[in-house]
Amino acid sequence: MKEILVPLLMGIAFCGVGYAQIRYVAFARWGINRGQGRIWRTLLGEERAVKLTQRFFGPLLIVFGVLSLLVAAAAPFMSAGHH
Repeated sequence: MKEILVPLLMGIAFCGVGYAQIRYVAFARWGINRGQGRIWRTLLGEERAVKLTQRFFGPLLIVFGVLSLLVAAAAPFMSAGHH
């Protein structure tokens, strides 16, 4: 059970943040004003960085989230052979 907890929580978090970046412009704008997002804002300008966040980084986070959920679902089967 412990081996699925981290990928499960990561998957849920990634999917949630990715969805929020796609759906809510204010959340995407908040993200580009903090941390690594500032780099994209500086390089592209705020409006282009928001569009990039909504059209690329949001869906990418959802893909990573789904992959993490698949790992969580497969973990019990991968560790079952070792006992």
